[in-house]
Amino acid sequence: MVMCRGCVVSGLALDFCWSGVSFRQNQERVTVFKKLCASLLCVSAIHAVNDLVDLVCFSFDRGLQIDAHLESVKRRVKGLNDSHVLYRASETKYDIPYQDLQKRFSTVHWVKQGANPAKDFKPLLLSILNNSKADYVLFSVDDIIVTEDVDLSVCVDALKNSGAYAFYLRLGKNITYCYVENKRTPVPPLKSLGNDVWQWHIADCKGDWGYPNSVDLTIFRKDQVLRSISDLDFSNPNYFESCWSHRVSRDWCGLCFGMSKMINIPINVVHPGFTNNRNMHLYSKEDLLKLYLGGWAFDVEKLYKISHNSAHFEVKPTLVKR
Repeated sequence: MVMCRGCVVSGLALDFCWSGVSFRQNQERVTVFKKLCASLLCVSAIHAVNDLVDLVCFSFDRGLQIDAHLESVKRRVKGLNDSHVLYRASETKYDIPYQDLQKRFSTVHWVKQGANPAKDFKPLLLSILNNSKADYVLFSVDDIIVTEDVDLSVCVDALKNSGAYAFYLRLGKNITYCYVENKRTPVPPLKSLGNDVWQWHIADCKGDWGYPNSVDLTIFRKDQVLRSISDLDFSNPNYFESCWSHRVSRDWCGLCFGMSKMINIPINVVHPGFTNNRNMHLYSKEDLLKLYLGGWAFDVEKLYKISHNSAHFEVKPTLVKR
């Protein structure tokens, strides 16, 4: 039998009544008891909200990719609270897809950078984090596709119970190669925490396993992030991650599932300061804009449960009409 909260409170209130006292005195005790229970239920609801996770995704001139990213999040991720996209368009034409996507993903909070993006990126990011009502933040970037189903409440429970630093959805027992460094990176010794959650000691690990402050679908405690980044000097997502990468502790442990839940498809590089970053050179941003305006999208369903051994994984996405 399932009882609503009101029934439970009323029932407990009746037990709280004393025999041998006046009806009015018992009514007063019931009123006080109900107010106490209401306060406790309110506190419980606040904690439940704060246990949720807000998504903060970064995007720059990539309408086709942010479309695929958000579509994969919608299909695969459970337990997400609010979603925010902090984006930049270098020219008016690159803003067209973002304006269109705001209608399709109407529950997402879209935050556009202004005419001086190097100056407003950090204030806008801090504003998003400070105004978030969730205790956890899931950072992401627009060229990520979520490839496996994931329940974020499992991640939060594991973080709370273990005291680990962060939960890395890009890592798993299948990740044995670092694309960015172009080298094999063996899986470190993992400790099972149950529920297919695994823990490892980050210090001295190689490649992606030893890079704790990644914005590639990683869940952090929001307050810890704010304390760590508030005094850093950064002007875009790349510099943000780069500067933050130096704030590390040898005591940190990370968490992951047995299988990585995503791939980052390095189709191209759009930021002029990072043109040497390894990538596929598959499409230019102009090519991708034309594809989007022509009604094309990446078929994220084709990438569901794709076999991969690296967080960054070269694969040519299938194009489908939206």
